[in-house]
Amino acid sequence: MNELLAELQQQIESEIKTDNTTLILYSTDASVYRERPLGVIYPKSEKEVQTIIKFCNNYKINIIFRGAGTSLAGQCVGKGLVVDCSKNFNKIISVDKINKTVRVQPGVIRDELNNYLKPYGLFFAPETSTSNRCTIGGMVGNNSCGLHSVSWGTTRENIENLRCILADGKIVDFHTLNNEEIIAKTKQEDLEGKIYSHIYKIASDKTTKEKIKSSFPDRSVIRRNNGYALDEVLDLNNINLSRLIAGSEGTLCYISEITLKLRELPYENRAAICVHFNTLQESFLANLVCIKYKPIAVELMDRTIIESAKRNKEQNDNLFFLRGNPAAVIVDELCFETKEELQKAIDNTISELKTSHLGYDYVIVDGLKNISKVWALRKAGLGLLNNVPGDMKPTSVIEDTAVACNELPAYMEDFQDLLKKYGLFCVFYAHIASGELHLRPILNLKVKKDVQMFRTILTEVAKLVKKHHGSLSGEHGDGRLRGEFIPFMYGEEVYQMMKDIKHIFDENNIFNQGKIIDTPLIDKNLRFDAYLEAEKEGKTIANQTIKTYYSFEKEKGFLTAIEQCNGAGVCRKSTQFGGSMCPSYRISERDERFSTRARANILREVLTYGKDNPFKNKEIKTLLDDCLMCKGCKRECPSNVDMTKLKSEYLQHWYDNNGTPFYIWAMSYLPLWEKIGSIAPTIYNYLVCKSPANKIIKNIMGFAPERKLPTLNATTMRKDFSIITKEDSPKRSVKSYVYILADEFTNNQDSKIGDAFVKLLIRLGYEVRLAPIENCGRILFSKGLVKRGKRLANKNIALIENLVSEEHPLVGIEPSAILSFRDEYPLLVDGDISNITKHCLCFDEFIAREMDKGNISSDSFTMNSAKIIYHTHCQQKAIIGEKYMQKILSLPKNYIVNVIPSGCCGMAGSFGYEKKHYKQSEAIVHQVLMPAVMNADDDTIICASGTSCREQILHFTHKKALHPVEILYNALK
Repeated sequence: MNELLAELQQQIESEIKTDNTTLILYSTDASVYRERPLGVIYPKSEKEVQTIIKFCNNYKINIIFRGAGTSLAGQCVGKGLVVDCSKNFNKIISVDKINKTVRVQPGVIRDELNNYLKPYGLFFAPETSTSNRCTIGGMVGNNSCGLHSVSWGTTRENIENLRCILADGKIVDFHTLNNEEIIAKTKQEDLEGKIYSHIYKIASDKTTKEKIKSSFPDRSVIRRNNGYALDEVLDLNNINLSRLIAGSEGTLCYISEITLKLRELPYENRAAICVHFNTLQESFLANLVCIKYKPIAVELMDRTIIESAKRNKEQNDNLFFLRGNPAAVIVDELCFETKEELQKAIDNTISELKTSHLGYDYVIVDGLKNISKVWALRKAGLGLLNNVPGDMKPTSVIEDTAVACNELPAYMEDFQDLLKKYGLFCVFYAHIASGELHLRPILNLKVKKDVQMFRTILTEVAKLVKKHHGSLSGEHGDGRLRGEFIPFMYGEEVYQMMKDIKHIFDENNIFNQGKIIDTPLIDKNLRFDAYLEAEKEGKTIANQTIKTYYSFEKEKGFLTAIEQCNGAGVCRKSTQFGGSMCPSYRISERDERFSTRARANILREVLTYGKDNPFKNKEIKTLLDDCLMCKGCKRECPSNVDMTKLKSEYLQHWYDNNGTPFYIWAMSYLPLWEKIGSIAPTIYNYLVCKSPANKIIKNIMGFAPERKLPTLNATTMRKDFSIITKEDSPKRSVKSYVYILADEFTNNQDSKIGDAFVKLLIRLGYEVRLAPIENCGRILFSKGLVKRGKRLANKNIALIENLVSEEHPLVGIEPSAILSFRDEYPLLVDGDISNITKHCLCFDEFIAREMDKGNISSDSFTMNSAKIIYHTHCQQKAIIGEKYMQKILSLPKNYIVNVIPSGCCGMAGSFGYEKKHYKQSEAIVHQVLMPAVMNADDDTIICASGTSCREQILHFTHKKALHPVEILYNALK
């Protein structure tokens, strides 16, 4: 095979990657399967793809076409040559506004396409849960449906035509043909002619047509993705083979261009009724009421989804509509041309639900922004389910069944009887209006008995689906998961027709072998086979119980924490959709190696299957090196994969095994060097900035020559404190006293900002005391020096445990420092310290809290006008969010405050200083933050809360950003 790949490499420009890291990253998707590919190619042109297909057809090499790799049935997993279309085939070719169509390459991302189409007043309707990273090619391959299919249809119904490359390398266009045109095609003496001849034969035979119609699910089942869509090519006067290709999962041909049908943007008169239920059964009946009033979507979330959302920082904020503790919630979205029509539909829906005694609360959510938050929560469902701690997980196996809506209550009753029979618990959520609920039984696929149940439950459910005339695969496809059951669902005769279709299109079986047709057994090549082998031998995985420095008790262990990544790929979303995750991926031109998923995948693979010491593995170290530790994943990954914590833990074990590099050791003592330098700051600043020592220091530390090293203020915050508090004691009765954190950055580099905060609090009527802490350990945690960080954390907690309380909180102005008490400390310090750390507040939290109490108001601030744009520190955004910042900056009534929708600034502590990361740092800041700052009017105040962020802004824009407390202090009356 290596010789064959070398031969192919001579024929194409794009590199065929066969290194171990790449093969690991492409061994899994979002399914339960794992299989190592032969290699990975990122082709750059249609001609290259033709060459690859012809070569593989000649040598019978399996090709697996891949987009975002979010498939749930193992479509992207197999022993073959992976052709990743997401990296280079992502161009929007043309828009036809008159005919409402758009022509795109398969790697175009669905939500990015719709952002592009907005100025035209058009959009592509099918909306998957993965819409901010899934590719159009993947949507066609799976015939994706999504939230609004009840009104806008499936991908198949929104395709005009497909430009495809067949197994012989020929490029063809599949579009609607009439009977005469089809007959003309059948006369061609090539593969295209053979295909049309075969289709014509099927559609011309009355007996065959009747057999297909009687075997397929009821046509009222919108989501029919089980096997090949033979029922879509039976009308000889209206045949479009695009409808057959849609849902074929890359097993018939390669799609090089797609012409999509578009719709006009929906009416702005929209609302969602969030109906709360005491029982799940109520929701199945309520769905039948909701769909009477022409909703554009009706979706279900059960209690498990809701509880999982509460464990996720980002999605917990989207539970604003929740009332009580419902067993389930239905989200019923309505959209009409007029407000009167909308209100009538809302009133009628709620009235009938109440009359039928269905539901106990009916929360109406209006406004596109709020509705989008509700849908963001629903879309996060798959990832949220994987944040359930431990090995028992809601498992993708029967999650894609679909029946007609009027059959759903009876089907659910039978299904729940089945659960009782086997003693299983299941999660229920998703597309209830389409008769498709994502049913996920809780299983542990690391043990043999649950793997056996994996097969049993699918076998039993297939019988139920057939009984209720439904489809075993609704929108996630068959892949290698449900393909084994197609003969049972349709009968051997129709299954043979499907095999014949595959053979006509792909005689040598080169396109995505083992998917849909002739699939392996469903319990082969599972992601956790190593555990099953260990169980068979009466052993455990060697790295299953690694002794860690951080506590991984909540996740049930270090390896289990890594395994929470299920491959859903939320980390692959671009800057167009806000958030922070993942900065290194966003600048990589869709290179999988830079995603958070890639880091989790290689950690899991090596710790599970590796034979050597995982903490000497250079491949892991290399992939982790590009993680900025911004903590974006901690907030935004629905599966709660905290890569910052995982990287920090791994690095400490790496140092234990390989020694600590000198520059890391030297960097960790920066607070000490600055403390010594503060004795004579002028000399220190000369040494690090202007003397010959500057270049030496940068070379030793591996810093970029372009960077200016941090300098010290003329005096420290600690030295200034007694002077300020003596001169500026409160002029009125003291509201309370608070402890101020003069952390390692504020004390030396930003003492003027620290001084401004002290003065601000005093002027607002607070007594201020200095906390007895000089170093929070931020550098230690960021550099993986966790052992020292643990000792420091225990020491610092001992210093404040009898000082800090709700009445007397510890408040800091450098987010990364003060928030260490909330994030790292509880996982390192011996014993429960939550009664202390919950009173360690970032400045914006404290001020916002005092505003809510009525202790701080706009009365203390200027009535002058000002415009502010602000960038939030990424760790601040991850731990506490942005809402407090916007609130406090609006204290001056006439200040107009706008958030810059940026993620990490790209500095990330020392990351942006390092020579090896300088270009990455520059690319990150150029994406959103720098353009926002450079385009701001001269009279706009630039605001950033992090010391690294302000340094990054100054370095690349030469504009000074103020800390929020400086702005508030300057705005005092």
